Amino acid sequence: MMHHRSTWQLFSLVVLLILPRSATSQQSAAYVTGGDRIKQGVYTYFYSKSAQASCQTVLFLGVGTAMDTVDYSTLSSLIVNKMEQMVVVVIDDNPNSITKQDPKKFSALVEELNTNLRQYVPLCAASASPQYLIGGHSASGQGAVEALPLLSESVTSKLIGFVGLAPYKLSSNMRINLPTLVWDSVSDSCGVTYNAAGLMAYKIAEGNNRVLFQLPKRSFFQIGFHCVYTNTGCKGMCYPKDGAWVRESVAQSLQVFVESLQSGTFVESNFQAILSNNVTMQFASVVSGNDESLSTAREL
Repeated sequence: MMHHRSTWQLFSLVVLLILPRSATSQQSAAYVTGGDRIKQGVYTYFYSKSAQASCQTVLFLGVGTAMDTVDYSTLSSLIVNKMEQMVVVVIDDNPNSITKQDPKKFSALVEELNTNLRQYVPLCAASASPQYLIGGHSASGQGAVEALPLLSESVTSKLIGFVGLAPYKLSSNMRINLPTLVWDSVSDSCGVTYNAAGLMAYKIAEGNNRVLFQLPKRSFFQIGFHCVYTNTGCKGMCYPKDGAWVRESVAQSLQVFVESLQSGTFVESNFQAILSNNVTMQFASVVSGNDESLSTAREL
């Protein structure tokens, strides 16, 4: 998603909805969700309704350009249904606006949620000190990367990893000093240059455990994957209807990523089962000393 104004961004601004927020939670068949609008922005949380659910790990996931926190409910529900000890908190530091890449706003919202997490997320009320993952989709991916050096020790001491969903726009002078999980395409998609997105995130995380999953190139007549992580595309645009398997794979990869970090066994074989539909993987492990490798799955 480009930062300068383009035709689709102007369209997005017109259709952007001002959604009412409340601090109440709702329960679906498999998960609990709720949220609120606070001074620093908007947050929406998701966690499993299972009796075994706990606030062991919290993912703070920033929204993409022109997006809203509820636009990631499908992906979030898939994640918490696979990981009962995971809470997903989707965050928007600049609600009702197109731009989402301000690191100061991103860090301010994360700091507030860290300080009052027990108040904002019911499942975390009795949690001593959960571990954190931080990241974002598209523009918030940039905001999250640039927010990392701005975060207080109270936050950084709990951080165990970075999660990027086609984070854009990144450059070689940025740095991710955390284990990193990234998803993106092998080609430009929806106006986004891939080598300044997920591929760059993988490169600037050099020296850390990291894995990059790259979705296959689409034909001229197919819609690109950049907005596939949302419920229905970027405000209804740029949405591949055949992409449900991508969100399922992202959730599965996050489960493996967290379990690998927590067990201290960050090895390439852990992630092989996720490769399908011509997804490719780049991988580097500090734990095992493996060199980077490229793996290609057979098409299902």
